[in-house]
Amino acid sequence: MDKRLSRVFSGSTGQGDFATLTEVGQPIGSFYGFVTDGVFQTADEAASSPRLGNETAGDLRYVDLNGDGVINSNDRQFLGSPIPNVMYGFSAGFDYLGFDFAADFFGISGNKVVNAKALSRFAVYNWEESFFDGRWTGEGTSTEKPRITNGGHNYRMSDYWVEDGSFFRLRSIQLGYSLPYKIVSKIGLTRFRVYASGTNLWTKQNYSGYSPEFPGGSVFTVGLDYNPYPIAKTVLFGLDVSF
Repeated sequence: MDKRLSRVFSGSTGQGDFATLTEVGQPIGSFYGFVTDGVFQTADEAASSPRLGNETAGDLRYVDLNGDGVINSNDRQFLGSPIPNVMYGFSAGFDYLGFDFAADFFGISGNKVVNAKALSRFAVYNWEESFFDGRWTGEGTSTEKPRITNGGHNYRMSDYWVEDGSFFRLRSIQLGYSLPYKIVSKIGLTRFRVYASGTNLWTKQNYSGYSPEFPGGSVFTVGLDYNPYPIAKTVLFGLDVSF
């Protein structure tokens, strides 16, 4: 890599941060930011701890990685890669007594994704109910999810927003039945088949967003989910007739 481009930041979060850093020795588009250690439970606890700004009770606690007593850009580190360790897929099918069946599966494992929709939409927007579930509302109510705020340091790029991007999906499935030729030939047909098919009907995932599989932007931001339209589920019924 050209020394003039030895570090490439990309993926704006709207809070002055970039979500990814590409540099020699790291996977392209790797996530980069602060490390969190739970949520401040009291204002006194926050005031006596290293802080990025004016964090108080209910806000994320950032880790002072270099131990200098100050939280700043020097306390950021790599948080994971959007590139999967494994990509796999397989198909299954059969034909028996006029019935036919086919299914196609696909999955990836070992990658991370960032819920950039939640990270960057810190102002007043419509939100899914799940965004509010389990939030800190007072001392002892949550040690993982911070209070709801309109902006602030809770929305800085950190491992809080990095999630498991692994998934296993039933991409397509089809079931059909063909009438025997000796029957359809009596009405002048060579083939009469009815079928039902579906795509993306089932997905196993840990990601809190719509889908961990989404169209990316540049190679530097492939793991950032900025809320594109989710992959559609479809169900079709059909009739295949030949004369």
